[in-house]
This record gives sequence, C-alpha cells and structure tokens, in this order.
Amino acid sequence: PRTGDGKVLHVDVGEGDVANRIITVGTARRAAVLASHFDGVDDRGPKNCPGVFFHESDRGFTTYTGTFGGVGVSVVAIGMGMAMMDFAVRELRSVVDGPALMVRFGTCGGLRADVPE
Repeated sequence: PRTGDGKVLHVDVGEGDVANRIITVGTARRAAVLASHFDGVDDRGPKNCPGVFFHESDRGFTTYTGTFGGVGVSVVAIGMGMAMMDFAVRELRSVVDGPALMVRFGTCGGLRADVPE
C-alpha cells in the first residue's frame, strides 16, 4: 500500500528516495555509522549533510541515501525479525527502478568485548 503522496506505508519512502544498492541493519545507530562514510559527509554527520537523504518513518525504519565512491547507496535500519525484513524487502523494491541489490549487515548475536561495533 502507498500513502496519498506515493510513499510506501511502513518504510515511508518514495521513488527517488532509495538507491539501487541497499544495506539493511538492525539499528538506527548502526545506519548512521555506515552513512557517515558517504561521500561529502563531514562533522555535521549524515543527518545534516547536503546530498544525503535522511528519513525516519513512524513505523521504526530509518533511511539514509547518498553516494560512496560516486555510487548511490542506501542504508536502512529495519529493526529485527522476519516481519520487518518482509516490509523492507517488498516496500524498498517497489520504489527502486531497475536491478537492485540488498544486503543485511548484522551481528547475528556475535558481539564480543574485543570486537568494536
């Protein structure tokens, strides 16, 4: 389903808001860390940087879209569980034209004190 302004219901993004290369993570903090490596991101961070799209949905999804090495990339925090992944895959795919690549970066419960986040 889509909202009146053409955005998908749960992730709350529309066509042009998401790149064809998508990295999903579990937390908004991890999404911000990855997005801080986008081209042109400075001390203001990715939320406040020109050239980076940032949006937090009311349903718990956080989206950053920018470029890395000149290539469009989106990082989306989706939380945990099959339902959230299902919403993310179906809704993100519906707003991306052409081929798409989606990868999940997660911890799989493997946090250790000697490995930085």
